[in-house]
Amino acid sequence: INAEYMGICDHPPPPELQSYVICHNQLSGENILARNPKSIKEELTIRMIDFELSSLGDRFFDLAQFSRLNQLEDEEDVLFLKMYFHQFNEQHMIRLQLMKTVGWLYEAMQLLLLLCVIHENVTINESQPIVSDDNDSRSVAPPKSVEELCERAEHCFNEYQSKALNSDYDQYLQNGFT
Repeated sequence: INAEYMGICDHPPPPELQSYVICHNQLSGENILARNPKSIKEELTIRMIDFELSSLGDRFFDLAQFSRLNQLEDEEDVLFLKMYFHQFNEQHMIRLQLMKTVGWLYEAMQLLLLLCVIHENVTINESQPIVSDDNDSRSVAPPKSVEELCERAEHCFNEYQSKALNSDYDQYLQNGFT
């Protein structure tokens, strides 16, 4: 092993310089458990559950999914990024907003894939669900009919299209976000 790479695990780059991390990919409120401290000396305990969709990915996709699924407003996103990175960086906000757009497309594609499965009467292996049958990433019940599935997929595509065509991204890139 080359000597310059020997200590890479001992001294990893700071989080903002790491491209890929382990992502939960479905970090909605239903997948976060918090336990209040029993005394002043005890800290708040937070645990994440339901890792069936976790994978190696771009940290900003996971952060954007958290923001999107929990319906954070821009001001809350600023606070969220400050807490995560211990500072606010305009480029982080731009990337978060762009990844929210990707999140809408991701969800729409999941719904359309599920529609194809239903249409073709394909059996889904329960150990690898396309869309979870419990409260899933949309924080609402799963679709009860093909019509509802189509409506939700159309809503996600419309959200994706409105975000992707939104000129605010150009404004963020030119003027920054504060």
